Order: sequence, then structure tokens, then C-alpha cells
Amino acid sequence: MYCVRRIALDTRLITHTGVGTYIRTVFGGLPQAGGGDYTFVAVTNLGLPTLPGIPAVPVRSRPLNIGTQLLPWELRHVPADLLHVPYFTAPLTWPRRLVLTIHDLISLAIPDTVEAPLRRMASAGWTRLAARRADMIVTDSEFSRHDIEHRLGIPAERLAVVPAAVAPEFRPAADPAAVETFHRGLGIERYVLCVGRNKPHKNLRRLIRAFRRVRELLGVHLVIVGLAAPPPSLGREITSAGIGDAVRCVGHVPGELLPLYYQAAAAVVLPSLYEGFGLPALEGMACGTPVVAANRTAIPEVVGDAAVLVDPEDESALAEGMARVIQDTELRQRLRERGFARVRRFTPEAAATRLVAVYRRVLNESRPDRP
Repeated sequence: MYCVRRIALDTRLITHTGVGTYIRTVFGGLPQAGGGDYTFVAVTNLGLPTLPGIPAVPVRSRPLNIGTQLLPWELRHVPADLLHVPYFTAPLTWPRRLVLTIHDLISLAIPDTVEAPLRRMASAGWTRLAARRADMIVTDSEFSRHDIEHRLGIPAERLAVVPAAVAPEFRPAADPAAVETFHRGLGIERYVLCVGRNKPHKNLRRLIRAFRRVRELLGVHLVIVGLAAPPPSLGREITSAGIGDAVRCVGHVPGELLPLYYQAAAAVVLPSLYEGFGLPALEGMACGTPVVAANRTAIPEVVGDAAVLVDPEDESALAEGMARVIQDTELRQRLRERGFARVRRFTPEAAATRLVAVYRRVLNESRPDRP
């Protein structure tokens, strides 16, 4: 007898950076990818944006605290065959199939990314418990799959790679005049764009020291999205380098404006020491802007030959990479063409199709023994 399976998608972090992008792009494409075999409901909190075409089920529990353990009780009247939680704080008592997305293990690999010791312990403990409870763990890259397998001891057969997707709004400018107007409004000329918060793995202090050399050579600016103002340690680095007037921190940027920052930039730089994926590099490529990126963790896997890869701990190499990409016209054009080809691999449709295949596998298999 033919039976349509119902899947509950936890979308309570839809407005957050990172996970929110994943929810909007990957989850958003699931109704089309499901092909009529599945129906979807979006678990949400009141007042949050919803996913088009997916009915919302409001709950009161919040996703990033212990209250999320009440989610099974709140969904007791929702006949879902499977729950997909796209972050590590999954409800451990969920009675049916559970798919968990772990984007990376930065909090375990670089514990200082979680400043408060108690939060650090809770994050590590919850990640381990949720990973053991999940019927399947989805992650964004082969690097992260390997990291999860070895750091958490999860069997390979319970891990699936579904690369993240680039949202369709990231594309070359349809109206170059609009980009020029936006650029003039910033009040600066050529600039290098970095998208990221002030976390240890983002490597911003080395970026500042490397950028000083590029500033001296080419007179460009550095724009940092995601950082409203430099914290004291980074501020001292900027002051010591003598480039206070060349570094612009613009804080959180609304989604409709972020493509403009990419489109107007001379280059995008991703100097991270650790990334489970590295979406800003692909967003830059999708907008036609050349990328300089670290040769660490998942980044080379994601960017392929479409970026200039450098050692993120070598400030001279980082500076040289940025300068080359800004100055070398032939290199810029080559990276632009390769970038467009690269991002075609990372569409929301492709991600949703692969995710549906994961659901099918989980729902058709008997539950494996837990480690």
C-alpha cells in the first residue's frame, strides 16, 4: 500500500546566520525534491519567518537551550515519521526517526570558540549525546564527515554528506549601475571583503597583519561583514598596524544587501583556520568576485581550483594572495570563470535531492545498533 511519509523540519533558527541560511536554501527546496512521496511541516516559533509551501507548526520551546527537550511532547499530535534538526541540540527523547545535521566540530577542535567554560562543556556533551541518538548524521563536507567519524566515534554508515547550497540571490549583478551606486555609498574605493565573526578560527588578527602589506602596496580597504566593531584585541592590532582608516566593520548585513557587498568587492578573502564548509567563498564566486582562501580543513574541497589557496598562518602568503588577485587581470578572469563553474555544483535543488535520498534511506532501514 502506497504511503506518503511526513517529515518534520526544525526551522527555529531560520533567522540565524549560518544555520538560518541552510534552513532557507536546503530545507526550502524539499517540497519540490520530495516528488510526492513526502510531505513536510516546519517546526517554528511564533513570529519567525516561514518557508514557502511548507505548513508551519508553532511550538514554544527554544532551540538552543534545555527547553528543546520538550519538543517531542509539543509535537505529540503531529504524526511525523522523521524529525530533522539542523544543529546539535536535538531532542534526545524523540521517539521516531531522527536526522541530525552537524555542520562542523569547531567547538571540539578549537574549544576557545566557545568562551564560557560551562557552555563549552555543555556544547561538547550535547553534541556527543545527540550524535549517538541520531539515526543518521548529515554534514556539509567530506572533511566534516571524517572529523565526526573520528572525534565522535560514529560509524561511517550513519554519516551522509550533503553539501550546503548557495542561495539564488548570489549572482553577478543584473544592474551594474546599482552596484556602482552602492559602492559609492560606502565612501571607499577598491576593497577586500571578509565575511565572518571575531572567533579564534576566523583568523582575523593574522588577516589584519597581512592586509597592512596589501594596503601599503595597493591602497585598498578591508570590509568585514559580521563584525560591528573590533573587539579590544583586534582593535589594538588594527591600531598597531596603522590602518584604522582602511578597515571598515559593518556588522550584520541584511540578506538583500549582502550580494551587493560581494559584487562590489575587488576580492573575497576567507582566511579561516577551520571551516566545516566555507560558504562565503562560494557566495563570492557566485557573484563573480575572485576568492583567496585558506588551504585548511574543508575549504580546498569546497573551492577546488576556483580560488587562490594560501597557508592562513603565513601572513606573507596571505598578503601575496590578496595582492595577486587584485592586480592580475588574467588571474581574475580565470578565477571568475572557474568560480561560476564551481558554484553550479552547490545548488539548493541538488542539496534537497540528496537530502531526500537520506530520508528515504533512513525510513526504509531498520534502526542500526547504537555504539
